[in-house]
Amino acid sequence: LAGVHDVRAGDRRLDPRHAAPVPGAPTARGVWTLELRADRPLHPERLVAEVARLGRGPHRSRGHFWVPTRPDSVCVWDGAGGRLSVGALGTWGRQPAATRLVFTGVEDVRADLLAAFDDVLLTADEHARGLHPWLGADDVLAPWLGDRAA
Repeated sequence: LAGVHDVRAGDRRLDPRHAAPVPGAPTARGVWTLELRADRPLHPERLVAEVARLGRGPHRSRGHFWVPTRPDSVCVWDGAGGRLSVGALGTWGRQPAATRLVFTGVEDVRADLLAAFDDVLLTADEHARGLHPWLGADDVLAPWLGDRAA
């Protein structure tokens, strides 16, 4: 396998921080892929309230997101067939915080997913207020992500 298998590329594909659509992936027979990206975080309370809109359905999803109550935390998203797992992976380090979720499915629910994603994102006005008000707020994601680091 020496010289044939790119170990770094393989490791990168497993890392949720690098989730991306497969270039040239087929879209025949009703298969679709949707990439949802934003530099704004997800609103924690709206995420909890609306998670079923994004996590339920006949699709596969994976990627990463961030929330303003945990600005340094990389949050992982991994879903399949109506089941969703979220967790904390570590910190962003030198990489800027971002949200990137990739969905692939067979029942065309792309418009619904896009609407749900827009509803869950912090609005431009909320984001413009900065992160300071969020840092002391209750962490509604603690049951999913564990306790916040002090």
